[in-house]
Amino acid sequence: MERSVAMVYLADIAHANWEALYAQFKANLEPDRVERIEKCTNAGQKKRLVCTGVLLQGLLKAQGVTTGQIAYEENGKPYIDGKEDLFYNISHSGNKVIIVLSGQPVGIDIQATVPYKEALVNKICSMEERDAHGNDLVRHLNLIWAVKESYTKLTGQGITVELSDVGYSEKENGDLSITFKGEEAAVGKHVYSDEIYEAILTSKEDLNVENVVKMNL
Repeated sequence: MERSVAMVYLADIAHANWEALYAQFKANLEPDRVERIEKCTNAGQKKRLVCTGVLLQGLLKAQGVTTGQIAYEENGKPYIDGKEDLFYNISHSGNKVIIVLSGQPVGIDIQATVPYKEALVNKICSMEERDAHGNDLVRHLNLIWAVKESYTKLTGQGITVELSDVGYSEKENGDLSITFKGEEAAVGKHVYSDEIYEAILTSKEDLNVENVVKMNL
């Protein structure tokens, strides 16, 4: 895949029959995912794990990749063994699953509306972000979280990063300039937004998101 290209797939899983999907596609899912599904006791989380795995398996198969080629770096970031021109990242929240395929490393995150909790605000927001959003902070929490999580997924740093150290500002073209500890670090793009969800894609270099393919599972 061209380095400057990203393909985004968004699935609504509200009415998915995950048990039937799991029975049909279990043999094609990566062993790590199967283990997590089998150990999971939360029905909603199990449904998201199954649907994400099934969608990912189908998208990778279309690119000539098998789930046996999925590997993980030491920090847990997934990559495709033997493919230096294809990268992916996944996220799920509520009844949405989102996956991005690209020719360069990427991070993606989707977040449903986040109920206000002071501990959460302290964890993810800088003082500048609180001041900037003021009384609208609650409305923007899922966007703020999606920006920061997508960046940590791009870098593979995950929970080792203080999310309040990740900042962003909007450019004239609508893209986001993402900073880490005040230094420019990545480019962000809004890839989906509605009254409940916000989804953000991040990359080190600018990407052309050809389109967002929407589907139901």
